[in-house]
Amino acid sequence: MRKLLPILCLFFATLSTMAQNKATISGILLDKETNEPLIFASIGIKDKAIGTISNASGAFDFHIDQQDVSNGIIVISMLGYETLALTINLLDISKSVIFHLKKVPKVLEEVVIIDSLTSFDILEIAINKIPTNYPDTPFLLEGFYRDLKRVNGTYISLLEAAIEVFDNNYEKPRNPTKIREKVGLVEVRKSLGYSHKYAKYFNQGNLLEEMLIENIVRYHDFPSTHSPEAKMKRLPPTVYNNSKVHVLDYHHSNVRLKLFIDANSYAFVRIEQTIGTKEHAISEVLKYKKYLYLDRFVTTNKVIEFKPYKGQYFLNYFTLYKRNQWYNQESKRLDYDMELYQELLINDINSDTQKRIAGAVKMKKYGLQYQDMPYDKSFWKDYNVIKQTPLDEKIVEDLEQYGTLEHQFKNN
Repeated sequence: MRKLLPILCLFFATLSTMAQNKATISGILLDKETNEPLIFASIGIKDKAIGTISNASGAFDFHIDQQDVSNGIIVISMLGYETLALTINLLDISKSVIFHLKKVPKVLEEVVIIDSLTSFDILEIAINKIPTNYPDTPFLLEGFYRDLKRVNGTYISLLEAAIEVFDNNYEKPRNPTKIREKVGLVEVRKSLGYSHKYAKYFNQGNLLEEMLIENIVRYHDFPSTHSPEAKMKRLPPTVYNNSKVHVLDYHHSNVRLKLFIDANSYAFVRIEQTIGTKEHAISEVLKYKKYLYLDRFVTTNKVIEFKPYKGQYFLNYFTLYKRNQWYNQESKRLDYDMELYQELLINDINSDTQKRIAGAVKMKKYGLQYQDMPYDKSFWKDYNVIKQTPLDEKIVEDLEQYGTLEHQFKNN
C-alpha cells in the first residue's frame, strides 16, 4: 500500500493538471464604428496554428493552453479590417471581452489601381501559384464539422464531429471528383432526427467528403475563363492580415464567384461562390409511397477562407449551403423544400507531418450519420467549435421535439 500511494498521488496530480491546462477566452467582436457584430472573423494565438471563428452574433469561446494566458498574444483577423493583436494577460478573461475591429480606411477601398494586369491575368497567376502558396508537403488538419438539415422551414437533424484531415499537398489531382484527403473521426454526436422520415430526400452519401471536394483551390476546379461569355472585373482592393488584397468579381452562366487574392503572394485568401438556375433543373426522380417526386436544384452557396501559417496558406473555415425542392408530379405542387447547412472550422494545423490520422478512427465512405461512436460529453467541454448563437434557438426548439439534445447525443 505504501508503494502504491506515490503512484496514486501522481495519478491524481496528473488528472488535476489535465483538468486545469485549458483556459477559455469568451468574447464578442464588433465593428468599431457601427457596433455591428463581425461574423466569421478568425481568432488565434500569434505564431501558433490553433484558432476558432466568431459566429453569427460575433461571439466566440476560444479554449487555449494555460501557458498562453501568461505569455500569448491573441490575434483577430477579418477581411476588410485591421488585424488586432493583444497581450492575453492584460485582458480580464474572467468575463466576456468585447473586441472592436477597425475597418480599413475608405481611401484604400477607393484606390484606382493602374497596372497592366487584367482581372484574368491576376486569376491565372493565382492559380499557377497554388503549388507554392499552399502546402507542398504532408499536413494534418484538426477540425470541427457541423451539418444541419431543414425541411419546409423546420430543422430535423443535427450532426457534429471532431475530425482530422490528412493530405499530401495541394497538387492538381488527375480526377477532381475523387477525394484526395484521408479523413478520420475523433468524436461524433448527432440528434435522433437522422432517422426522420424526410431524411431520404437528402443525399445519403458522405456529406463531409463531398464538401471537401468542393474546395476549388485544393482541387484546382475553377470555372472556365476562356469562354467569351465569362465576365470578370476588378473591384476596389481590401485588406486581410494587414496585407492588400485584390478583389475579382466573376460571372459566367449560373456561376458567380468573388475571389480575394493577396496582392503580394497571389494566394487565394477567400472565395465566395453562388451557383443557381433561373429555371430549376430536374436532377433526380424519387418514388415515395404512391407518388412520384421531382427534385429540382435551387442554389448552392459556399464561402472558403484560408489563413497563413509558416509561410503557406491552409484552410481556415468552409461554409456550404444547398437547397433543393421536391415537386409532387401528380399535384404539380411543391411538397418539400430541403435545405442543408454545412460548416467546417479548422482549429489546429500540423504542418509537414507524416502522421496520417493521429488520434482518430478512419472514416468510412458512407454517411457520418451511420458511423456510430460513443458520446463523450467531457471531450466537448473545451474543444474549439463554432459557438452557438441566440439565432440557434429556433434550431434547438425544432430538434428538441425528440427530447433534449444532450439526451439525443447519449442515446443515438
